[in-house]
Amino acid sequence: MKRLIESLAERSLIFSFLSGAFIALAGNFATSSLLWDSGSHISVSRLTINCLAVLMLVASIGSFLVSAMLDAARRDWEVAGSQLAMRSVYLHARSRHILIGLCLSVGGFAISFLLIVKG
Repeated sequence: MKRLIESLAERSLIFSFLSGAFIALAGNFATSSLLWDSGSHISVSRLTINCLAVLMLVASIGSFLVSAMLDAARRDWEVAGSQLAMRSVYLHARSRHILIGLCLSVGGFAISFLLIVKG
């Protein structure tokens, strides 16, 4: 657990990028659902498209939470002027929020992937 959080600290920008990508996908799915034509030849239901939009929104919120918590820990560490070895103290102060965000992000993406595969 400790190694996971410390390895994530170096990659906070990746979670910002993922958050943007997930929110773009959520918007794309929501727009597709709103512009749904009942006579179209798409084999997926409108409910599936709405579920995908919600799941991508959840994944985006989770990625943003991870990125925000990692950046806040880095900011506190830099303000305190601590040594590199003390960085883990600031990361572990926010470890619960980081893990919740990681679970939301991975869970939302994984469930949406399973929904597409099942679909």
